[in-house]
Amino acid sequence: MPEIPVQPHTPQPTPSQKGMNWKKILTIVVVALVLIGLGILLFLVLQAESEPSSSAITKRTTPSTNISTDSARELLEQQLSEEEIKKIKNEESDQRAESNTRQLATAVEACSTKLLSQGTSMKDIYSTTGGCGEYDFLVSGGYVYEIPDNPKPVLKTDPANSVICIWAKGGSIDQNHWSFYATDNVKISLENGGSKQITLANVSSLDLKSDPKDCQKL
Repeated sequence: MPEIPVQPHTPQPTPSQKGMNWKKILTIVVVALVLIGLGILLFLVLQAESEPSSSAITKRTTPSTNISTDSARELLEQQLSEEEIKKIKNEESDQRAESNTRQLATAVEACSTKLLSQGTSMKDIYSTTGGCGEYDFLVSGGYVYEIPDNPKPVLKTDPANSVICIWAKGGSIDQNHWSFYATDNVKISLENGGSKQITLANVSSLDLKSDPKDCQKL
């Protein structure tokens, strides 16, 4: 009788062994995720420490910027003659004076127009107390948000409160420039006793022999 081959018996994993394999895999995955998370966290911490803050960058860059600007100005002045330097400085002063005078003149015009529309008398409009001839009134009324400075314009009225005059100091190197505005034709009295007439109600620049003192409507 022929022999029947006997198949070797392969042991099958028990349910308890299958459960153990899944637990091992799950444990490995969890450990791997924790290690990856710690690695990312460590990388971010090291990167934050290595990068300088924006304030530190500003502190380092700002002085160099100022130095370069000052150096450029010094280099430019070295290449210009003394007369050219005086001219540039006078022009810069004239521009600031004209800008501040114009800013204040715009506020006075707006103030005068509004009060006139409300039936206010011209004497009260041009008053230095509660009128358009007063800095505090212009600021409190919102006609100007802040008083122009460097140079600060002079705000004047005549004794009759019939006109408002504004002037600001301009270039003063070998000259005596002033920026002027008046709400009407006026005569400017100078500190040396002289006078100067302004016939245009607009911002203008004058080279005077003495500083202005008062103004009076013509």
